[in-house]
Amino acid sequence: MNIQYFTATGNFRDNNEDAILIDKKVISMISMKKCQIEEMYSDKAIFAVADGMGGHPEGETAAKLTLETIAESVQKDSVSNIEDILHKARDVLENYAEENPYSLGLGCAVAGVLLEKERATLFNVGDCRAYLLRKGKLTKLTKDHTLFEEMVRNGLMSVNEFGEHPYRNILTSAIKGDGYKTELKIYKETIRAETDDNFLICSDGLWSEIGKDELIECLLTKHPCELLKKTMDTRLQKDNFSYITIQIV
Repeated sequence: MNIQYFTATGNFRDNNEDAILIDKKVISMISMKKCQIEEMYSDKAIFAVADGMGGHPEGETAAKLTLETIAESVQKDSVSNIEDILHKARDVLENYAEENPYSLGLGCAVAGVLLEKERATLFNVGDCRAYLLRKGKLTKLTKDHTLFEEMVRNGLMSVNEFGEHPYRNILTSAIKGDGYKTELKIYKETIRAETDDNFLICSDGLWSEIGKDELIECLLTKHPCELLKKTMDTRLQKDNFSYITIQIV
């Protein structure tokens, strides 16, 4: 696997509440200056992006704890238990909020890809996304948990109305420590992983600023991370943005 990744604060936020998981390594609370590239040889690896909830306390802590829990759990759990792992992450945040009352309400969205031999398991809670570019076709593999997306599914709104719609960032599910142990809406799908597949995992700070055709153009290059970064340099960067690209070779 060829792994490339980047995370940045953007132009309007004071700190970076996104975090990235590269198998056993969690990267959080930093703003990178350049893309990172790694080659990885493994029958089992986990990659994920978490986006701390804006307007709530300690979003960066929620993202970091969630990815640390996923990383630790995947080492000993099977692919079929991803739902249990995400519930465990929620419980970790609940325990943290109980011990640190000022942080009550902390939470994050998360999306990831668990690669195991020839299988890829995609999962998400909230509005982080995972995409697959295969033979030139880009497919969004996850489903947003937002009020806007619910209204689109129910035929109450068109996807073309996304723009600056006030409901676009209102989450209907997130990994939270709010004292309620609210049931999670988890999307999960397992597909066959093929040679030359290109996966993209990202926070909404990226996908809300870069269109589908631009994503395809970036992912088709040898250095997709760098082209994504250059494209984002031409945008407002109103939010933190983070992404991981994974090419199966």
